[in-house]
Amino acid sequence: MGRIRLLLVLVLSAALVFGATAFWRFWFLLPYPVAVDCQGKEIDVETVRQWEEREARRTGALGICGIAGWTIGTEQQIVSVSTGRKGMARIMKVYGSMELAGQGELVCGRYGLPVEGDFCVITEGLARELYGSSQVLGEQVRAGKHRMTVAGVTRGKEKILLMPMEEGVIRQLAVEVKGRSQARERVERMME
Repeated sequence: MGRIRLLLVLVLSAALVFGATAFWRFWFLLPYPVAVDCQGKEIDVETVRQWEEREARRTGALGICGIAGWTIGTEQQIVSVSTGRKGMARIMKVYGSMELAGQGELVCGRYGLPVEGDFCVITEGLARELYGSSQVLGEQVRAGKHRMTVAGVTRGKEKILLMPMEEGVIRQLAVEVKGRSQARERVERMME
Protein backbone atom coordinates (compact mmCIF):
# COMPACT_ATOMS: atom_id res chain seq x y z
CA MET A 1 0.00 0.00 0.00
CA GLY A 2 2.89 2.36 0.79
CA ARG A 3 4.50 1.76 -2.60
CA ILE A 4 1.28 2.55 -4.44
CA ARG A 5 0.90 5.76 -2.45
CA LEU A 6 4.53 6.72 -3.18
CA LEU A 7 4.08 5.98 -6.88
CA LEU A 8 0.88 8.05 -6.94
CA VAL A 9 2.67 10.99 -5.26
CA LEU A 10 5.53 10.75 -7.78
CA VAL A 11 3.15 10.65 -10.75
CA LEU A 12 1.14 13.63 -9.45
CA SER A 13 4.33 15.59 -8.73
CA ALA A 14 5.63 14.93 -12.24
CA ALA A 15 2.28 16.00 -13.71
CA LEU A 16 2.34 19.24 -11.69
CA VAL A 17 5.90 20.04 -12.75
CA PHE A 18 5.09 19.26 -16.40
CA GLY A 19 1.89 21.34 -16.27
CA ALA A 20 3.61 24.30 -14.62
CA THR A 21 6.44 24.17 -17.16
CA ALA A 22 3.99 24.03 -20.07
CA PHE A 23 2.01 26.97 -18.64
CA TRP A 24 5.20 29.02 -18.09
CA ARG A 25 6.33 28.37 -21.65
CA PHE A 26 2.89 29.21 -23.09
CA TRP A 27 2.41 32.40 -21.03
CA PHE A 28 5.95 33.83 -20.99
CA LEU A 29 8.04 32.35 -23.83
CA LEU A 30 6.06 31.43 -26.95
CA PRO A 31 5.65 34.20 -29.57
CA TYR A 32 2.23 35.85 -29.47
CA PRO A 33 0.87 38.21 -32.17
CA VAL A 34 -0.91 41.41 -31.17
CA ALA A 35 -3.02 43.08 -33.89
CA VAL A 36 -3.47 46.85 -33.91
CA ASP A 37 -5.75 48.96 -36.12
CA CYS A 38 -3.72 52.01 -37.18
CA GLN A 39 -6.48 53.88 -39.04
CA GLY A 40 -6.11 57.60 -38.41
CA LYS A 41 -2.87 57.29 -36.43
CA GLU A 42 -0.61 58.27 -39.35
CA ILE A 43 1.84 55.43 -38.71
CA ASP A 44 4.08 54.95 -41.71
CA VAL A 45 6.88 52.59 -42.73
CA GLU A 46 9.57 54.96 -41.43
CA THR A 47 7.91 55.02 -37.98
CA VAL A 48 7.90 51.21 -37.84
CA ARG A 49 11.58 51.14 -38.87
CA GLN A 50 12.34 53.50 -35.98
CA TRP A 51 10.48 51.20 -33.57
CA GLU A 52 12.54 48.25 -34.81
CA GLU A 53 15.79 50.20 -34.37
CA ARG A 54 14.79 51.40 -30.90
CA GLU A 55 13.96 47.83 -29.86
CA ALA A 56 17.30 46.59 -31.26
CA ARG A 57 19.19 49.27 -29.27
CA ARG A 58 17.37 48.19 -26.12
CA THR A 59 18.40 44.60 -26.94
CA GLY A 60 14.88 43.21 -26.93
CA ALA A 61 13.57 44.97 -23.83
CA LEU A 62 9.96 44.66 -25.00
CA GLY A 63 10.44 41.12 -26.32
CA ILE A 64 9.48 41.93 -29.90
CA CYS A 65 10.06 38.99 -32.25
CA GLY A 66 8.64 40.51 -35.43
CA ILE A 67 6.56 43.33 -36.86
CA ALA A 68 4.36 43.54 -39.93
CA GLY A 69 2.47 46.56 -41.13
CA TRP A 70 0.20 46.59 -44.16
CA THR A 71 -2.38 48.40 -46.17
CA ILE A 72 -4.90 46.88 -48.55
CA GLY A 73 -5.63 48.87 -51.67
CA THR A 74 -8.45 48.73 -54.15
CA GLU A 75 -8.69 46.13 -56.88
CA GLN A 76 -6.14 46.41 -59.64
CA GLN A 77 -5.48 44.49 -62.82
CA ILE A 78 -2.84 41.76 -62.49
CA VAL A 79 -1.30 40.30 -65.64
CA SER A 80 0.58 37.02 -66.00
CA VAL A 81 3.74 37.71 -67.99
CA SER A 82 3.96 34.17 -69.43
CA THR A 83 0.29 33.50 -70.26
CA GLY A 84 -0.97 37.04 -70.84
CA ARG A 85 -4.06 36.24 -68.78
CA LYS A 86 -5.49 39.07 -66.69
CA GLY A 87 -7.39 39.21 -63.45
CA MET A 88 -8.48 41.70 -60.83
CA ALA A 89 -7.04 41.46 -57.31
CA ARG A 90 -6.65 43.59 -54.23
CA ILE A 91 -3.06 44.65 -53.62
CA MET A 92 -1.84 44.18 -50.07
CA LYS A 93 1.40 46.04 -49.46
CA VAL A 94 3.27 44.62 -46.46
CA TYR A 95 6.22 46.00 -44.53
CA GLY A 96 8.05 43.34 -42.52
CA SER A 97 6.99 39.74 -42.10
CA MET A 98 4.31 38.78 -44.63
CA GLU A 99 3.57 35.74 -42.51
CA LEU A 100 2.30 38.02 -39.72
CA ALA A 101 -0.01 39.83 -42.14
CA GLY A 102 -2.48 36.98 -41.67
CA GLN A 103 -3.20 35.71 -45.17
CA GLY A 104 -3.12 32.13 -44.06
CA GLU A 105 -1.36 28.92 -44.80
CA LEU A 106 0.94 28.53 -47.76
CA VAL A 107 -0.11 26.02 -50.42
CA CYS A 108 3.38 26.14 -51.89
CA GLY A 109 6.51 28.27 -51.79
CA ARG A 110 7.32 30.74 -49.05
CA TYR A 111 6.52 34.26 -47.99
CA GLY A 112 9.84 35.62 -49.23
CA LEU A 113 12.10 38.21 -47.66
CA PRO A 114 12.13 41.97 -48.29
CA VAL A 115 15.83 41.80 -49.23
CA GLU A 116 14.93 39.59 -52.20
CA GLY A 117 13.55 42.52 -54.17
CA ASP A 118 10.65 42.19 -56.56
CA PHE A 119 8.65 39.23 -55.33
CA CYS A 120 5.05 38.66 -54.38
CA VAL A 121 2.78 36.11 -52.76
CA ILE A 122 -0.61 35.46 -54.31
CA THR A 123 -3.72 33.64 -53.20
CA GLU A 124 -4.76 30.35 -54.74
CA GLY A 125 -7.79 32.04 -56.32
CA LEU A 126 -5.60 34.53 -58.20
CA ALA A 127 -3.11 31.82 -59.22
CA ARG A 128 -5.89 29.70 -60.72
CA GLU A 129 -7.34 32.69 -62.59
CA LEU A 130 -3.97 33.65 -64.10
CA TYR A 131 -2.44 30.19 -64.64
CA GLY A 132 -5.12 27.53 -64.11
CA SER A 133 -2.99 26.04 -61.30
CA SER A 134 -1.66 26.89 -57.86
CA GLN A 135 1.81 25.55 -58.72
CA VAL A 136 3.15 28.85 -60.09
CA LEU A 137 6.38 29.48 -58.19
CA GLY A 138 8.85 31.49 -60.23
CA GLU A 139 6.19 32.83 -62.61
CA GLN A 140 6.12 36.58 -63.13
CA VAL A 141 3.17 38.93 -62.78
CA ARG A 142 2.67 42.61 -63.45
CA ALA A 143 0.64 44.98 -61.32
CA GLY A 144 0.79 48.44 -62.84
CA LYS A 145 4.49 49.32 -63.22
CA HIS A 146 5.63 46.53 -60.87
CA ARG A 147 6.91 43.26 -62.28
CA MET A 148 7.27 40.57 -59.59
CA THR A 149 8.21 36.92 -59.27
CA VAL A 150 5.76 34.68 -57.40
CA ALA A 151 7.50 33.34 -54.27
CA GLY A 152 4.49 31.69 -52.68
CA VAL A 153 0.78 30.88 -52.92
CA THR A 154 -1.60 31.04 -49.95
CA ARG A 155 -4.80 29.07 -49.49
CA GLY A 156 -7.96 30.98 -50.34
CA LYS A 157 -10.44 31.70 -53.10
CA GLU A 158 -10.28 35.48 -52.81
CA LYS A 159 -7.91 37.28 -55.16
CA ILE A 160 -5.13 39.07 -53.29
CA LEU A 161 -1.53 39.89 -54.20
CA LEU A 162 0.90 40.58 -51.34
CA MET A 163 3.96 42.64 -52.15
CA PRO A 164 6.67 44.31 -50.08
CA MET A 165 5.98 47.84 -48.87
CA GLU A 166 8.88 50.28 -48.81
CA GLU A 167 7.05 53.49 -47.93
CA GLY A 168 3.60 54.80 -47.15
CA VAL A 169 0.97 54.80 -44.43
CA ILE A 170 0.21 51.57 -42.57
CA ARG A 171 -3.44 50.72 -41.83
CA GLN A 172 -2.98 47.48 -39.89
CA LEU A 173 -0.13 46.31 -37.69
CA ALA A 174 0.78 42.96 -36.15
CA VAL A 175 3.53 42.78 -33.56
CA GLU A 176 4.76 39.38 -32.44
CA VAL A 177 6.02 39.54 -28.86
CA LYS A 178 7.67 36.96 -26.66
CA GLY A 179 4.96 35.61 -24.34
CA ARG A 180 1.35 36.58 -23.69
CA SER A 181 2.04 38.29 -20.38
CA GLN A 182 1.20 42.00 -20.83
CA ALA A 183 1.58 41.62 -24.61
CA ARG A 184 -0.83 44.42 -25.56
CA GLU A 185 0.69 46.77 -22.97
CA ARG A 186 4.20 46.16 -24.36
CA VAL A 187 3.02 46.95 -27.89
CA GLU A 188 1.28 50.13 -26.69
CA ARG A 189 4.49 51.19 -24.92
CA MET A 190 6.40 50.68 -28.16
CA MET A 191 3.90 52.87 -30.02
CA GLU A 192 4.30 55.82 -27.60
